[in-house]
Amino acid sequence: MKSLAALDELKHDSKNEDKKDSEKKCISTYLDRALEILIPEGDSQARQNNEDFIKLSQEIYAHNLFTALIKNLDELEFESRKVASRIFKNLLIRQIGTRYPMVNHIAENPEILFLLLDGYKHQSNSGLIVALCGDMLRECLTVNDQLVKILLNDEKRRFYSIFEYVNHDAFDIASDAFRTFRDALIHKNEKDPQQNPHNQIVAQFLNDNYSDFFEHYSRLLRTDNYVTIRQSLKLLSELLLNRENFSVLQRYVADEANLKEMMKLLAHPDSNAIKFEAFHVFKCFVASPTKSPGVAKVLYTNQEKLIEFLEKFQPDRQEDEGFQEEKRYLIKQIRTLEKPVDL
Repeated sequence: MKSLAALDELKHDSKNEDKKDSEKKCISTYLDRALEILIPEGDSQARQNNEDFIKLSQEIYAHNLFTALIKNLDELEFESRKVASRIFKNLLIRQIGTRYPMVNHIAENPEILFLLLDGYKHQSNSGLIVALCGDMLRECLTVNDQLVKILLNDEKRRFYSIFEYVNHDAFDIASDAFRTFRDALIHKNEKDPQQNPHNQIVAQFLNDNYSDFFEHYSRLLRTDNYVTIRQSLKLLSELLLNRENFSVLQRYVADEANLKEMMKLLAHPDSNAIKFEAFHVFKCFVASPTKSPGVAKVLYTNQEKLIEFLEKFQPDRQEDEGFQEEKRYLIKQIRTLEKPVDL
C-alpha cells in the first residue's frame, strides 16, 4: 500500500515532474499486480480464494483505495485507468455467501458513488475518464438496490446534478450521463419481473420528491437539444407506465400544465421522432379514467382540433397496427368527452 499513498500527492507535486512520473509508474505496476491476483489467468476459483486474493481485497477496503483512485483517475496513466476500473467492477460482483463485501464497503463509504457521478465534470477531451466513471457507476446501480437507494436519497441532493450532465453540450458526456440516468430510474429484473426492489425504491423516491424531480425533468423537455428532448420523452413514458409508479402517473396526468407541455411537443415543428415520443405520454392523459377539472377542460376545449390532428398524425406509420389502434382509441375517447361543468 505504500505506493498507493502517493495517489493523493500526485495533484500537489507539480514542482518535480520526474518524481511524478516515477510515482505514476509505481502505481501502474502495483495495479497490474493487483489485477493478476484479483483476476488470475483462467479465472480459477481456487486461485481467486487464495491467501493473496483475500489479503489484497481486505487491504483495498481497509485503505479505502477506490476513493483515492477515483479522485485521481486523471493523474493515472492511460492503461492504469482501465485497470483500476476492471478491479473495481470485479470486486463489485464478488459474493461471499449472501454478502457482497464491495457493496458493503461502498455503502459505508458512499462518497465513492458521488465521486463517480462527478466524473461527468471532466471535459470531453478526457472522454475515457467520463466513460470509465459512468461504466463503474452503472455497474453499482445494476448490481445492488442498496446503492440505488443511497444515490437517490442523498441528503445533499447530489443526484440532481445528473440533469445538468444529461443536457451537456458535449455529446459524449450527455449520452453517457443519460445511460446512467436511465439505469438509476429503471431496471428490469429479467429473472423475476414480479420482484423488482429497484423500481420500488425509485417509486418511493419519485413520490417523496415529486415536485423537485419533475421541475428538473420539465427543463429537459424545454431544452433546444433534440436528442435530449427525444430521449427524455421516451424515458418519461417508460417511467409513467411502470406499474410501480402508478401513483406518480396519477399525479402527473392530473396537472394541466403537463398536458399543455405535451400537446406542444406533440406538434413539434421540426421532429417527427419527438412528436411520436410525445404521443406516448399524451395518451396517458386521454386514457386516464378520472381527469382533473383542469385537464378535462383543456381536452374538451381542444376536442375538435385534437381529433383532426390525430387523424392526420404520423401518416408514414400506417403499417404499425399497434400505433394505429392506439390512435383510434384516443380519438374515440376524445370524441366522447363530456362538457365540464365549469364551461
